[in-house]
Amino acid sequence: MHLRQLLSSANKTRHLVVVCVGGLAAAATQSLAVLGIGALAYGALVAIDALSSPELEEEPRLPKPRKVTDWAARRAVESMLAARRELDHVLQRSSDSVRRYSGMALASVPELEARAAQLVRRACELGSFLDAVNIETVRRERDDLSRKAATARDPQARAQFEEASASCEARLRTLHELAEARERLEGHLSRLVAIYESLPARIVHLRTLDAQAADSMSGTVNQELDRLNSEMGAFEQSLKELSTRVPG
Repeated sequence: MHLRQLLSSANKTRHLVVVCVGGLAAAATQSLAVLGIGALAYGALVAIDALSSPELEEEPRLPKPRKVTDWAARRAVESMLAARRELDHVLQRSSDSVRRYSGMALASVPELEARAAQLVRRACELGSFLDAVNIETVRRERDDLSRKAATARDPQARAQFEEASASCEARLRTLHELAEARERLEGHLSRLVAIYESLPARIVHLRTLDAQAADSMSGTVNQELDRLNSEMGAFEQSLKELSTRVPG
């Protein structure tokens, strides 16, 4: 069973619970109305899943490595896809009970992959822009303009040189901010790769635990992935402002 199938079956388990509860309630009360309510609840769950969970029917959202232009981002994608293949292999060789706990632990993976794909796109945008810019050239231009402003005799010429120098200074600040954002982005991707690569071993570890310990561990993994999801979402939001400074 692949991860996509595992997450889909987790939703189906929830549906089965609703059907069973509705059927038992109807039998206990001998009421067709209760049975009808149960049927409506089941239909609503199916409709909600169809609308809100299309990602469970897809393969990983990560881009194909050959289409990723940034070297560091491409390496991250290759590593995540390799870890995903290993995770699928481990799940296929696991028991049904381990798969159930794995479904709880890995519920955040589709959203995490979608965020990772977005960060990879940002990395390519930043990398393409920064690799085409020579910061030293901009710095020399600023210094040259500052010297001209300092030696200019004509007040109007001095003012023009000062404005040009200030523009270069603002451009340098933006370039430094973009370079720092690129480093932070690579750090987020590296952390994501490390967590991805740990998942197969964690699922194997689940096989050795009793039910209570497995439930606790699956909850811990899910919380860790949720926290990473939130942090990546906040970082992605901070990149949106900077992205407006990068020519499309």
